[in-house]
Order: sequence, then C-alpha cells, then structure tokens
Amino acid sequence: MLHADDESLLQKIRELLSVLNTLLGPNGCPWDREQTLETLRSTLLEEAAEWVEAVDLGDAKHMEEELGDLFLNLFFISKLAQKEGKFQMDEPVSHVIAKLIRRHPHVFSDKKLKTAEEVTSQWEALKQQEKQERKSILDGISKALPALMRGAKIGKKIKKTAFPLEGFKDSHWECQDEESIGNTLFSLVLHAENKKIDPEMALRKTLSKVEQHFRKQEGLVE
Repeated sequence: MLHADDESLLQKIRELLSVLNTLLGPNGCPWDREQTLETLRSTLLEEAAEWVEAVDLGDAKHMEEELGDLFLNLFFISKLAQKEGKFQMDEPVSHVIAKLIRRHPHVFSDKKLKTAEEVTSQWEALKQQEKQERKSILDGISKALPALMRGAKIGKKIKKTAFPLEGFKDSHWECQDEESIGNTLFSLVLHAENKKIDPEMALRKTLSKVEQHFRKQEGLVE
C-alpha cells in the first residue's frame, strides 16, 4: 500500500538515478567514474556518522541534508556493485522486502501478536531459523563496527549464555546512569591517551581475546 506522498518520493528517486547515470556515463564526472566499492566505504561511514550527529543535535535541516547524502551513497554503491557484476540494483531491495514480510507474520498472515515483547521474541526466533548456517552466536557481528559498539553487541550475546566474564563484572562500578557512565568512558579515553595507548585498538584487542575464548567454549576454535 502506497501513500500519496510516496509517489513524490518515487519520482525523486527516478531523478536521482537519472543524475547518477549521467555522472557515471561516458561524458560524466571523471572523479565519480573512478570510484569503487572500496573508496565509497569510508564515505558511507562518514555520512552515516554525520546523520547520527544531526539526530543527536535535533537539527532537522541537517538530518534532511545528511539523509540525502546517504540516499546518494546507497544508490551510488548499488550502481557500482551492478557494474562490477556483484548483484543487480533491485536485488538488495527484493531481499529486504522478503525479509520484512517473513519476519512479520503477525502483520502479513493470520498469526496475531498483542505486545511488543511477543514481536521481539518472534523476531529473534525467526532470525535464528534463517541463520542456522551460523555456528557461533557471535557470527554476524561485524568486525568493521567501532570497538565500543561491537563490544556492546558481543556482551549482549555472551550474557545470554553461561560463559564466565571474570574481570568484566560491573558490580564494582559506582556509575549507574548514562551521564556517569559517559564520564567514566571519557575518563578512560583520556587516561589511555596519557599513557600513549590507542583506546580503540586496546578495546579491539580485548574483544578479540574474549571472542577467541568464547568460541573455544563453543567448540569452534582449537
């Protein structure tokens, strides 16, 4: 079901694709034509970070501009992937449409759920069914994520198991709210800088060790 304003969006997407086709065509922009999936990787990360910053600031105009940049990057990347023979532009869209319908049987079938908790539980169960080829519960957590975000995802997964997290218990921490935790994290960053230690790399190394130990317990690493 499309809404009235969806038609305007679809028209603008057609215009964006037309502009991209011109830029990437024989008489287009030399810089754009030299781009690859690898060169656009950092650009996409930067644009996503700028959009997050706009959301944090509550700056609607900035959000609009950065979301436009994200649209550009996603279509640009899709164009390049199609050109390199990796997949057709419509395939990622088809994939996500099928996934949304599959993971929402309470909307697109006769099955009904009443609470958000029931929906979340069903979503996780369906994810597990879809990803049975994954051997570890940590599979699927991207190593390209910032260390702190990756650590949160790894911790959330591991806490659901009986794996002992000795040395990482939070019971001795006095900070219990968002502000105090943020202050503590920044203090650790400053302390690391004073010791000439890269805090991002330090956390990445710790996460690598934790993941290695956990996978051993799962029986996936010798």
